[in-house]
Amino acid sequence: MPTMRLEHQESINRFSRLNTEKKQLEQRKRALERTVEDVEEAGNEVMLTDEETVPYLVGECFVRLPAEEVEGRLERQLEAKKEALEAVLGRLGEVQGEMAVLKSELYGTFGNALYLEEE
Repeated sequence: MPTMRLEHQESINRFSRLNTEKKQLEQRKRALERTVEDVEEAGNEVMLTDEETVPYLVGECFVRLPAEEVEGRLERQLEAKKEALEAVLGRLGEVQGEMAVLKSELYGTFGNALYLEEE
């Protein structure tokens, strides 16, 4: 087995930090996906309503706003959440790519003597 050098330990530490970030990004991704789905559903409900005003959550309370205004607000909110989701997916791809490179390099050096499984 090769000797563990400082750069190897730094790579292992980097993999661990990336693994933690990956878990956080995956949680954020799931939350954003639920939010996108909820906002889309709310927008559909507003479009189907015959009422002139509809309840809209502002802070911790609902206020009645004109349906057209609520539709606009929901569209802007949906776009913002989709952009945030795209950013999270992009970063998640970067993290997974870097983890794959580190894993390949470290397993190439240490073989089965090292265990770098993502949990």
